[in-house]
Amino acid sequence: MSYRGVALSIGLCIASAGLAAGCAWRAERLASQATWLLARGVAEGAEYTDTFDGSHVDRELVSFQQRRVVLEQAHQWQRGSIALAMAAALAVVASYLFYLLGRLDEQRLRGPDDGAHTALQVR
Repeated sequence: MSYRGVALSIGLCIASAGLAAGCAWRAERLASQATWLLARGVAEGAEYTDTFDGSHVDRELVSFQQRRVVLEQAHQWQRGSIALAMAAALAVVASYLFYLLGRLDEQRLRGPDDGAHTALQVR
């Protein structure tokens, strides 16, 4: 009896969990970059209120636009992380089901005369 299905689904689970962790790490890095861009935009806005120079407004709008793009990328990585975590959970369930099917197949092939008798005999 081979348990190739169990080994394959466990491998898929480990790979999915690793990729999910990588996606979460990338999303966190992008979110911190977006926080920095927000602080930069707020600083440009504060500088504009002090000087009323129009170039600060343009730089503030550019930094907010960059922040929006970075946040969209972070959300895509976060969605990938969630999807891969769900795939890992499904692979765990599949590996358990393959294990149970393998045991059931062994019991079916072994037959009732090969194993220990658990039923009571009636005289």
